[in-house]
Amino acid sequence: MLSCRVIRKQMVDYLDGGLKPSLSDALIRHVSTCESCRKELESLRAAREAICAVRRVAASERIWVGVLERIRSIEEERSWAWRLLSRKPRYAFAVGIAVVLLGAASLLISPAGQSPPLLSILVSPFSPVGISTGV
Repeated sequence: MLSCRVIRKQMVDYLDGGLKPSLSDALIRHVSTCESCRKELESLRAAREAICAVRRVAASERIWVGVLERIRSIEEERSWAWRLLSRKPRYAFAVGIAVVLLGAASLLISPAGQSPPLLSILVSPFSPVGISTGV
């Protein structure tokens, strides 16, 4: 006999009529003896009927034109950098690596006897990061 977990994964396919007859028979047998799974199947069946009963309403042409105009305006508002990086993930990766390398270089390269500029910002008492040396 199949477990409740396996049966519940098959319930939607059963309601859609997409289960093989052998699985369908196993599901029916299980549901006839398992009250929890029977309630779950009844809930799914009721939800399916409610969804099917919803009346579809066609949107007017004016609404679709407004939606498309809004999408175009959002796309135009994006910066050139956003458009470039969102279409070319390898560029975004390269920019990320460059930022990491510049940060590391800032930590490593500093005038003799001074703390690295980025490190001094991070440990300053007024740092937005909140790291303080207690000095």
